[in-house]
Amino acid sequence: MEVPKPPDAQKPAEIKPEQKKPTKYDPMFSSLNEQINNLTRRIRILEERYSNLRKKTQVTDQNMIEDVKNLSTDIKLLNQDITELKKQMLDFNEKTNLLINEIKQSVKKHEFMLLDKYINLWEPMKFLTFDDAVKLIKDYKNSKE
Repeated sequence: MEVPKPPDAQKPAEIKPEQKKPTKYDPMFSSLNEQINNLTRRIRILEERYSNLRKKTQVTDQNMIEDVKNLSTDIKLLNQDITELKKQMLDFNEKTNLLINEIKQSVKKHEFMLLDKYINLWEPMKFLTFDDAVKLIKDYKNSKE
């Protein structure tokens, strides 16, 4: 069996590179540290952007939901207005048809002119009234007596 040598017996030149510990001032460690810090910073920025996008998306979704509710309410009101207008139009059409039928049943101009011709021919203003007839009868009786 071989006896291990005390640590003082080893020479500094015998230290293997794998056992070499990085120091603060090692340029390779410093570059690696900078890269890790740079990547960490970039990840934080990306996470912040992602978070902001998520918040914007939530706000947009809420606004869309509210807009859909408002549009739905507006559409319902418009449908009610359209229904009311349809009822009014039907009522208007019924009244217009009634008026047209009444006008069709009224006297035409040529019929009225014919009636006017006969009235002028007969001259009803010269007809005998009841009082005139009674007066004529009394006068006739008085003249015979």
